[in-house]
Amino acid sequence: MCSIVVAKISTMPKSCNPKTTWYRGGVFYEMGFQDSEYEGISDIGGIINRLDYLSSLGVAAVRLNSIFLPGNIDNVTSVLHIDPAIGNVSQLKVLADTLQSRNIALLLDIPLHNTFVNIHSNQEIVYNQITKTLTSCLDNGVNGFYLKGLDLFSNDLMLLKFLAIWKRIVGENRVLIINEKVLKGKPSSFLTAIQQHVDLVDVCLDLEGGTKKITNRIENILANMPPAEDSTWIHWSIVDSKLKHHNDRDSFNSDKIMAGTIMQLMLPGTPNIKYEDDMNGKQYSVHKLSDRSKIVSNMISLRKRSPSIYKSVICKPNSNIQNTLIRYTNDDTLIIVRNYPRRNSFASVTNLGSYKITMDLTSTFYSGTRMLTNETDKIFFKNFEIDPFDTIVVKLDK
Repeated sequence: MCSIVVAKISTMPKSCNPKTTWYRGGVFYEMGFQDSEYEGISDIGGIINRLDYLSSLGVAAVRLNSIFLPGNIDNVTSVLHIDPAIGNVSQLKVLADTLQSRNIALLLDIPLHNTFVNIHSNQEIVYNQITKTLTSCLDNGVNGFYLKGLDLFSNDLMLLKFLAIWKRIVGENRVLIINEKVLKGKPSSFLTAIQQHVDLVDVCLDLEGGTKKITNRIENILANMPPAEDSTWIHWSIVDSKLKHHNDRDSFNSDKIMAGTIMQLMLPGTPNIKYEDDMNGKQYSVHKLSDRSKIVSNMISLRKRSPSIYKSVICKPNSNIQNTLIRYTNDDTLIIVRNYPRRNSFASVTNLGSYKITMDLTSTFYSGTRMLTNETDKIFFKNFEIDPFDTIVVKLDK
């Protein structure tokens, strides 16, 4: 009998973390097709050749900016046809199937910018194109869509009707994303209705302007879209105008976007990352991660196994309790604290300034273990030091 009990105990799972849907709390990886001036991925085949690399990162989904004709996302004229320079329907199907075999979803942006909208005579033609595109892409293994630029139609009375149609087409275990601009200035009744048909709302964080601005931005979003288990979740993106063009990217900007990415991966919701090598237009290694990419991968792995980070809220019988605290100590430093019942809490300290900072944080923390590095250093917060353009993640002692 004793041996049977021991055998049963030995086969029990070593952790009992709460589950969540793949697109809630998972990490999305955003990719664009670069033009001939830059090194990098230029077509669907290039992504297929790098699947080992993407698997190593540990992302839940790959999100492609645009595959439609023409390939420039700002000048798309039709969402019914794939740009031949990028690939074809058969290659899209192969990519989707191969990603799914590695437990990675494929998401597509459907770009609804002015060029596309202006060449069509009315909104219903645009809506019908979107409907056809969703159906076709779903048949070829796509798991979700970002309706990018839908805010151009936010005052159209037909929008709610078509969002309901599109969500029915997409289905329950696939994702529909819109930008927060669609919700801007709308009454609460509209917000309640639209969130019944949308899974994620994209919110962009600008790294410029100081951490007080970032703190206020995050707190405002969390207040206006309070996290809940089964409601619309936040899809966090980072926008930095200085990083828009490859020629403007120097080592300081590279370090800043890296620090911002690790900070972003501490937020409640679904982070959408452009990790450092992609942001710099560097050549991918097909088979292995760079040192910086390993840090990102380690952070994604930590997020996956830590309910304190991947859960957006603590669910109680009669209420939901937020599990995120945002603090800033000066114009360069931002602190995020995440917690969950009966689990370790985590804190990230981000320095977006160009100078090393020493702080006394003992009024908030005492000690913990530094994460993401090969060394498990003990951290004490009396004279806490952080380098410029860096984010340090600490598992706090209970």
